[in-house]
Amino acid sequence: MNAPMPPTPTDTQLKYEIAAAFGVAILVYVAFRFLGFLGVGLFGILITFIAVQADLNKDETSSVWAMRASPSHRMDHAERAARQADNDALAHPILVGKWLGAGLTVVGFALFLLT
Repeated sequence: MNAPMPPTPTDTQLKYEIAAAFGVAILVYVAFRFLGFLGVGLFGILITFIAVQADLNKDETSSVWAMRASPSHRMDHAERAARQADNDALAHPILVGKWLGAGLTVVGFALFLLT
């Protein structure tokens, strides 16, 4: 009998992206129901702010707000490469967050001003 194959990182990432898209859609709907298009615009500003802060702090290791703790020892080449790989892995989700937030902001405020 064949054992089931473990999920690949792509499968896992796709599941997280679907869950995140579903969660954002629910939050956009809630923002629209409570505040109309103004709520969508404000939610877009919030997403953009969070994504930009994550982008600014992903490389910083001395900040209290950094995403990862500062290493207490000197890093060798392999550790630096691993840290760079982690930063590269964060680049796509952060970019998606910035574009999503900017899009929601523009659409929300434009429709708020037009209605």
